[in-house]
Amino acid sequence: MKKKYIFGGIFILFGVMLALLPNKIAPVCHVEEGAKMMKCFWTGRALFGTGILLAVLNIFFCITKSAQIGIAVSNIMIALYAAAVPTVLIGTCKMPTMMCNAHTKPAVFLIAGLFIIANAIYLILARKER
Repeated sequence: MKKKYIFGGIFILFGVMLALLPNKIAPVCHVEEGAKMMKCFWTGRALFGTGILLAVLNIFFCITKSAQIGIAVSNIMIALYAAAVPTVLIGTCKMPTMMCNAHTKPAVFLIAGLFIIANAIYLILARKER
């Protein structure tokens, strides 16, 4: 099996995990109907969109012939953006014991970090191949 399909499948899986993270895997704080939307709600929305973007982008990783290196580099940049969403871009609740701080934020860092490592490994292997 080709390396691009193995890594592409892994990259798509990371995108799907990031999309499911704020709602299913490590949910952000629950918002009551009619209540003010908290920062973590918008963080969850941004992470969902980022995960979908990564999943779709990496479908192209699997089907293109020459754009894998560029997509892998953009994956790293998007993963850095995903890690910045709950910290400096949007943020989370102020209380450290809230679900968004105790579960979602560390999970985002874990998934983004592993995703960056996987893309770096791909780039190293691709460079050795050339």
